Amino acid sequence: MSSKDLIIKEISNSPLVKKEYKVMLNNIHNTLPAIKQSSSNFYKSHSQFMGVMLDVTAITPIRSIKHTLAEIDKTKVALEEGHISLQKKDIELREKEHKLKTDLDITTFEKELLETEILEIQVGMNNTQNSILGAIRKMNFFTNQYKSILKKLGKEDITEEE
Repeated sequence: MSSKDLIIKEISNSPLVKKEYKVMLNNIHNTLPAIKQSSSNFYKSHSQFMGVMLDVTAITPIRSIKHTLAEIDKTKVALEEGHISLQKKDIELREKEHKLKTDLDITTFEKELLETEILEIQVGMNNTQNSILGAIRKMNFFTNQYKSILKKLGKEDITEEE
């Protein structure tokens, strides 16, 4: 299991994540190995990919899978970055709250500034949390799309030749 897979697992273990999101994350986590395997067939430049396949204007199942895998990958990166950002902001928040409670030598202006910075961090964390929930929903949708296309094709995975 890679460190990126661990982030998906870590998000799903968070007590802040609601039950319905845990179900989505479990779906994503269980399908991730197959997605990674299929994605590796498309990690080429566009011209390399088109050199292997005919460039057709119709959306073929293979092109749909390529698009779906690209969306999953892009969303996964955003989800991982959002999660790490949230962790860092949480540390920063706790540090500022601790300073506000324990530093008796701060001036009124420093106290006001700290309180405003705390509010700013809380708002940012709330926005990041909302973005993470949106990314989970999006990634779950594309994970289901991926499985649906494979099922329609009667396949377990997609090979590079295909």
